[in-house]
Amino acid sequence: RNMASEAEVKKAEDHKATGNTLFGQEKWKDAADEYSLAIELMPENHVLYANRAACYAQKAMDRFPEALTDAVHCIELAPSWVKGYARKAQAEYLLKKYADAEQTCRAGQAIDPGFALLRSQLQLLRDAGHRTNLEEDMLSANKTAAANEKSRGNTAFQESKWDEAIVLFSNALEYDPTDHVFWSNRSAALAEKEDFNDALRDAQFCVELKPDWAKGYNRLAL
Repeated sequence: RNMASEAEVKKAEDHKATGNTLFGQEKWKDAADEYSLAIELMPENHVLYANRAACYAQKAMDRFPEALTDAVHCIELAPSWVKGYARKAQAEYLLKKYADAEQTCRAGQAIDPGFALLRSQLQLLRDAGHRTNLEEDMLSANKTAAANEKSRGNTAFQESKWDEAIVLFSNALEYDPTDHVFWSNRSAALAEKEDFNDALRDAQFCVELKPDWAKGYNRLAL
């Protein structure tokens, strides 16, 4: 089809703005419908597909295959727009295509190495039990940022603020998943909350990264 006319663009922008408002109100279906109306008028706009993908990826909508289709289309339209890769990786994660999701994250990181959504998505994959590529993780690690989060996590742990400690140790892992101590520390915080399955998962990661570290085996024995 031909390029959208000025009037169509204006109408599409109105639908998009309404969609954004509804998305903020967690009215996922209504927001998706607005983005769909905008797409009819402006089918070449990559952001609209990313926004609709974000709706489809909500647990309440449970339309993960369509989220993936939209995200793929978004990347086709704008291959250098990193958020599209985050949407695609999210959909692949929800569809339990963990290896695909990791590949998508790495492709996005090649465009913007520091993009936070991709770092978070990679950690969600690890938390689902997926082993991400250790060499890639080492190359993309931000050890200074990780150490800051760990330090704040240790303070929270000492104050028995388990939830806060878990969040901070998770942040540290997003920045550097190759440090066995972060896995050990989060395992300890999870164990304090009696979340033993996740504590065991973290202890296993710790021991894999540092097989000769006795403390890791203490965590496994919890």
